[in-house]
Amino acid sequence: MPAFNRKTFSLAQRARAAALRIAAGVGLSALALSATPARAQAPVSVDGAPIDTRIFNEQFALLRGRLKGDLAEPARLKLAARAARVLVQRLLVQAELGRQKLAVREEDVDKRVAQMVATFPSKERYLDYLSRLGFTEEGFRHSMWVKEGAFVLLKASGALKPTREQLQARYNALRSQFEQPERYHARQVLLPIGADAPADKVQEVFGEIQKVHAVYLEGKIGFEELVARYSLGPMRHRKGDIGYFAKGELVEVIEQAVLALKEGDVSPPVRSAFGWHILQRLDTSPARAITLDQAAPGLTPEVEQLNLHNQLLPYLRALLAKAKVVTDLPIRF
Repeated sequence: MPAFNRKTFSLAQRARAAALRIAAGVGLSALALSATPARAQAPVSVDGAPIDTRIFNEQFALLRGRLKGDLAEPARLKLAARAARVLVQRLLVQAELGRQKLAVREEDVDKRVAQMVATFPSKERYLDYLSRLGFTEEGFRHSMWVKEGAFVLLKASGALKPTREQLQARYNALRSQFEQPERYHARQVLLPIGADAPADKVQEVFGEIQKVHAVYLEGKIGFEELVARYSLGPMRHRKGDIGYFAKGELVEVIEQAVLALKEGDVSPPVRSAFGWHILQRLDTSPARAITLDQAAPGLTPEVEQLNLHNQLLPYLRALLAKAKVVTDLPIRF
């Protein structure tokens, strides 16, 4: 437990009770009252450093504003402790960083905040979420600063280093990303015609694709130029390239036509729901698997963040237990 200073508790309580009778609603200055001048500016200090009273008051006002009616003093003190919690955590982490001559990069804090903001469909939804947590935007940034600071400290100590078992578990969960089947590369000339087009229209377009195929068979132009001259499909701008695909990823009739070819060969006209195609098979990417050792560098940051999540509160509690905290508020993590 932290070294709470209780010497002025009864005097502080009497002063606070008197002030609270006058300060209705969110009269927060009452919470900063103390019988000692050292505590006149803030309701909590950690190893002699006071919390930021302005941010504390704003967070307390936010929390109090969500509640109706009068609050008894014990409930008000708990609410104040909740408003002060992240500011106490910041002082604890800040002091430990100083002792270990480490620092937090503000751009890394920005990144944590941005990642959270990006999970919400609008700024309004994000602010509402913070409000329900009891955070102003500034207070939430402090919480992300605490998280980043704890990350720096714990990583430096080696406490976040993933075990082989943790990496294996994460690898197993993402196994499909690390195992790639054989993939085939192809391109096409396409003359579109709808699946429900009249038979005479289908036959008309078939006649056109046969003429295109005959031009290729003459051997006077290559497949790329054939695409440029005749293809009307959406892949025309990239020389008809439909990319790499594994079995089961393309329309079956197209897939079968490509797989029936040798690399470099060109198919006769093929009908699909999209129209008439002439297909050329290109190269093949062999099946491959990324091993755990190969995947480990990419998995490590994810596992480190998971370890941080599991260790953050116990670590902050340990810092709190070693600190000299001067307050009458029931600070708990």
